[in-house]
Amino acid sequence: MVLTFPDYMRLKLGSSAINMRPGRSDSTVELGQTAAIASFGVDLLGCFLGAFLMLQAMAGGAPYCDRCTRYKKRIAGMEIPLGEETAVEKLEELHDLVRQGEYASVVAYVNELAKAESEASNLKAVTDERVCPGCNESTFTMRVQQRQGNNWKELSDLSFRIESRGGTIG
Repeated sequence: MVLTFPDYMRLKLGSSAINMRPGRSDSTVELGQTAAIASFGVDLLGCFLGAFLMLQAMAGGAPYCDRCTRYKKRIAGMEIPLGEETAVEKLEELHDLVRQGEYASVVAYVNELAKAESEASNLKAVTDERVCPGCNESTFTMRVQQRQGNNWKELSDLSFRIESRGGTIG
């Protein structure tokens, strides 16, 4: 026998019981239809809220192209160990290029930095390059991280994001 959706909901939202202590029949609490509907509503609201927050968390990290109303797609990314004795000098040069808005120069400098640095270090740069499939506008992000025990902590004052149409630090 197949139930229609309204019949299923009538059965599901009818009175129900909750067993507070599994294995004991004397700890059962009877819920009326109103409590069952309220419980269902709270569950449904929780599902929607969880899905919305997950969407915000996932979409928040990806750059968005306002012109094309699309998220940019990842085309490249890497982790670059930074030698602690030369990191400050190299990052200063890199930030100067970002301030000038030289997107191509920034990407080229980071690629050269990746080739030059190879030893393990307590500092690393994590890069991400994304391009809009519609207009080819690019976004390059670099996060500088420092090892703290077994974890990595982002040094937000050294991280930056630059777009092919102009640069911003921060």
